[in-house]
Amino acid sequence: MFDREQRMAAFVELRKTVRKDIKNNDIPGVLTELESFTEKFGFEDIRNDLAIIVGQYNETTENDLIKGIVNTSDARIANNECRNSILNGILPKIKKACEEADKSIFSKSDKISLNSAYLCNRQKQNNNFQIRDKSQKIHVFFIHGARGHGHECLIQRFYNHVNKRNTARPVLIDLSRTVKCTFRSELLKKIFLEFNGGNDSRQSLIEQTLGKIYSNSLLKRSTSQNNSVFIKIDLPSSAFSDLPIEDIQWFCKDFCNVETLPDDAPTFYFFFSIAYRRVRKKNTDKKMGRWEKWKKNREESRLGKHKNHIVERVKQLPISLIEELTWVKVGDVEDWVSTYSGKGPYEQDQLMEQEFQKLCHSERHYYMEDLIKPFKKIINARLNS
Repeated sequence: MFDREQRMAAFVELRKTVRKDIKNNDIPGVLTELESFTEKFGFEDIRNDLAIIVGQYNETTENDLIKGIVNTSDARIANNECRNSILNGILPKIKKACEEADKSIFSKSDKISLNSAYLCNRQKQNNNFQIRDKSQKIHVFFIHGARGHGHECLIQRFYNHVNKRNTARPVLIDLSRTVKCTFRSELLKKIFLEFNGGNDSRQSLIEQTLGKIYSNSLLKRSTSQNNSVFIKIDLPSSAFSDLPIEDIQWFCKDFCNVETLPDDAPTFYFFFSIAYRRVRKKNTDKKMGRWEKWKKNREESRLGKHKNHIVERVKQLPISLIEELTWVKVGDVEDWVSTYSGKGPYEQDQLMEQEFQKLCHSERHYYMEDLIKPFKKIINARLNS
């Protein structure tokens, strides 16, 4: 893969580009260059630091200036802070990582593991997650995207980052078939059963809070080596099903009242998740008649309106919106293979043809869920070689 000389040569070019863009006051260009570089070379810790800087900078963009959300002085201060963070923080860290040939992430080490299978694409979503307030004990997020785009895979990636030495999986709660009038009671029941090992209770669930359930649960005895808990809650995705706004507001404000949590409670991460139905593949357009194309276009239009409605409703809630999950591009898979396979260029091309060509969908795109299995196969082959 990349030896020390290659990494240092790439870093020198990066530094020139960054300094030039900073001189031209092109901060977004600098951030894009740094994101691309750290992703290509697999500097995951630096990418996480960069995500925080990106999130802070995005709070004072030019669009915010135009809208009058921030003033020119605040924007200038944000730009200066971003420059200093890049020049005095990110660039020196990248240089050090490039220089450490003997500790390269491309060697067979604990930095290459099955968790690496979840590190393809999804940088924007990772940025959304990284800018959270890490001092809080309860976080609530909203994830959305078409079926197959890897909602659970993304949560697993977040989980792996927070719980670096833990191999457990997030808790999954399926409410996708629940009607709105029973949503709250079903949510409480399933959380209670998950935390209590499947043991039911006759006590009134409607009076329960997260703190009460945790204090009397099996979970309290199993988190001694794991200081965070991840819970995915699947919501109904039909265009005929509206978001249970009132119930989610109650969940965030009353059920997740941090004051009810004991001091020894772990950090909780809740992910409300919607998986939209898939639209017919684009590569079948040529075979469609006029009537079929009209039906497909109408379906896409309805789905687009449904997505926009969902996003607008979520913005009314006190939860963090994760950017929509979409296709994984061929270039993203090639970058992952280049970073984690440990193979040379010719062998990388062979892997792309043998493992991924058959999985490719319309316009040379992939579903994330289709990629995890071959990714793990490649990692296992490297670790066992």
